[in-house]
Amino acid sequence: MHQIKSRTTDPTHRTSAKLSLAVCLGLLCLLTACNDFFGKKTSKDFLPITNNVNTTVSYAQVFPNLVPMGGQSWNPVNICMGFDNLIYVVDSAKGIYCFNEAGVEQSYLPLPGVTYVTQDRRLDLLAITKDTATIIQGAPVQRTSIINRINIKTTNPNNTYTIGLSVFNGLSAAEKAARIKRIVFPLFLGQTGRNTALANINLNAIAVLGDNDYYVTCSSNIKSNESDDFNNNGVLLCTDPDNEARVRAWTPVNIVGAGGTNFNYFSQPFAITTLAQPPNSVNLIGARSRDFIFSSLDDQELVKVRYISQNTSGEIPFYQDKDLPTSVPTGTADGVLYQLGRFRGPRGLTVAGDNSRYLFVVDKDSIYQFTLDGLEGVPPTAASSSRKLIKVSTGGKICGVADNGATSCADLLVRPISVGYDNRLVYVVDGSLKKVLRFRLTTDFQ
Repeated sequence: MHQIKSRTTDPTHRTSAKLSLAVCLGLLCLLTACNDFFGKKTSKDFLPITNNVNTTVSYAQVFPNLVPMGGQSWNPVNICMGFDNLIYVVDSAKGIYCFNEAGVEQSYLPLPGVTYVTQDRRLDLLAITKDTATIIQGAPVQRTSIINRINIKTTNPNNTYTIGLSVFNGLSAAEKAARIKRIVFPLFLGQTGRNTALANINLNAIAVLGDNDYYVTCSSNIKSNESDDFNNNGVLLCTDPDNEARVRAWTPVNIVGAGGTNFNYFSQPFAITTLAQPPNSVNLIGARSRDFIFSSLDDQELVKVRYISQNTSGEIPFYQDKDLPTSVPTGTADGVLYQLGRFRGPRGLTVAGDNSRYLFVVDKDSIYQFTLDGLEGVPPTAASSSRKLIKVSTGGKICGVADNGATSCADLLVRPISVGYDNRLVYVVDGSLKKVLRFRLTTDFQ
């Protein structure tokens, strides 16, 4: 697995490696607020050496990391960049933190069993929890996945401005409960004679569309012979036009290929993202697109991240696997999204909501960046003699060489599990480090 490091140990480059790891990190802290990043007084020796001559393009860590107010310990597992310009982070099975764009905690909502959160254009939060519920009429309650629609909008008479989850401050337990609508899955609530074991289906992630419909990935080891059961391992399109607790429709997404419709296309789908990402407006193509990108955690899948497009050429729209390259077109890049065996367990995906439209994938100990055409990397600087995309995927260890020749290394990423993007910053949740780290391309420091 090729990764761009913050200092190579190749002897041909050691002569320029003058800064120790500690000095590098301290320098990065100062440079993030520097108005003349590439000015005459700023040395660029600390930047990683890339695989392209005449260019210095890579990801640098931006400090500070996102941390709860007071510095208490936490276990972040998921991050959501909100349409309200706020950042929401799930503290595993405990609750949801809200941060502003400066990384300062604004509010917190306890939500037992929470594993995932995202936000729609109505500014409602959609949070997945593992909780108990009555799945079948007359049967005992069972532990199952539940979607919680959380209303965080201000509704008081004075229209007092609130920030994110702070709307819950001072509310009674009953008032808080009234703002959280529980959506039970599978959707045969109140029916009898069904397979109660289907309550073991796990809802993994949610991706919102521009019209507030949303996709949900689900997975289960339970097999059922009931013909009208939902796809236990798949992607569901959820239609919720009236902001109701009971979703109007849970429609399995089936993929059409050369051999017809494949009703068992998905295997252990996990992460999912659409093109409707903040801060894009409803007029941009990303907001109108029904396309999505998902990841699979099935070890047998050779291509674990796939782009699914909705084809609207006929009377009835259908979904199909987008035809992306499986090998690198000559002279274009160093890697592709559909390379066989490329990923081992990609647990986080997102698409940049600005005009760059990049796809970010976190897997194993690294973060990868692709174009929506499936090519890895970003365009080189104007000074480069080549137009080949520069690989900026990063992770693993960051190493520095001191003046005495000694090399010191530290883990940059160990087990990244969620990723977000906003205002040219990439946010990565590392499950092992229990941190939310931030990165920016060196060419974006201006």
